[in-house]
Amino acid sequence: MIATAESLTEGVDLSGRRIVVTGASSGLGREAARVLALRGADVGLACRNAAKAAGVVRDFVARHGEGIAGRCELLDCDLERMDAVRATSGVVFRRDLETVKLNPQSSDLDAAKRL
Repeated sequence: MIATAESLTEGVDLSGRRIVVTGASSGLGREAARVLALRGADVGLACRNAAKAAGVVRDFVARHGEGIAGRCELLDCDLERMDAVRATSGVVFRRDLETVKLNPQSSDLDAAKRL
């Protein structure tokens, strides 16, 4: 049997957790955001392209229903625009919920193990 993100997290309840996933508009970041939201986490999708990120959430809704949309927040995080980086940082750090920054394209995958 091939392990998938869904199979590896089966039975995991991430309700009450706030997780920011960078690069969430494609690839591993997109899949991480989808599965984390599916498991109940409030997920900040930090992406350079807000329109593309909105399309990702629409795809999540088509696949899993409207409930997943309420757990996804689009975070405009174009690293070439410091105003966007500051705004995203402000959103993330004003929250009272636990925040874990997860970038699946890097060695941050170890952070997921500590959830």
